[in-house]
Amino acid sequence: MSELPIQPVASGLSDARAAVRAAASRATWALSDEQAVARVGDAVRLRAQPDAVLLAVIGEVDARGLARARGATSTTAWLQGAHQVGPGQAARLVGTARALREHLPATADAMSRGRVQLGQAQVIVHALADLPKDFPAEGRIDAEATMIGHCDTFGPVPLSFIGRRLEEILDPEGVQARDEKKLLEKEKKAFDKRALTLSDDRAGPAGRSGDEWRPKVLRSSVPPSMCCRHQRRPTSTGTGTCAVLSSAATTPSSKSAAATSPIQHPAAAPGARLSCGSRSDWNL
Repeated sequence: MSELPIQPVASGLSDARAAVRAAASRATWALSDEQAVARVGDAVRLRAQPDAVLLAVIGEVDARGLARARGATSTTAWLQGAHQVGPGQAARLVGTARALREHLPATADAMSRGRVQLGQAQVIVHALADLPKDFPAEGRIDAEATMIGHCDTFGPVPLSFIGRRLEEILDPEGVQARDEKKLLEKEKKAFDKRALTLSDDRAGPAGRSGDEWRPKVLRSSVPPSMCCRHQRRPTSTGTGTCAVLSSAATTPSSKSAAATSPIQHPAAAPGARLSCGSRSDWNL
């Protein structure tokens, strides 16, 4: 019975692994200074080539839908479960593999020759991903070639600045629109995170002015629609009193004032009870 022939790709990878293993087993202490420096350069260029093979194979697996055929929800999830790749790294690998396969063949070829590193390839993908779909193919090819040309001199961080400038030249209106959208999203997140926090710090000046603690000033600036998540203490009037404000009002210098005029939360309702914590957060 004849044996099935070994696939060329698998055979090539096996030979490459054997060659790398042999190179790694050689002692480095016997290298001269010039040889050690040259060896680092060779190893850096060599590192890009297996990454090129990995991205090409991941792109093929993703295009065929093999991950879902094996029960995974996505190619990213399959890389995590089957090959113990971290979630962030798996997502970046899949995204880069798709982009190189579909839009950036020159970058993939440069990686296979050791000219472009994985990090640089990811920068190129990010820089050219936002170009409009109707952007001329010749312009996209020229932009890719320009970015590849700078990979011989610049690492991922300065290369990202070049990519940004290239975007501004090729698609100025699109860059402005995307920047405005990102700015609005950041402002919305910052707006949603706003909060006024009151803590019971009797030693500090935040809640006291001389011998008089002035909660009414704070209360007057808080509209009734705000919700105090701290547990309210019921009072004889049937309204709730903020526990933090009450404890702060009963400092030695203000016990008499608190006894005659309890501090009440304006948004409190009869029998109101909210989640209690060590701090009182007021949503704005």
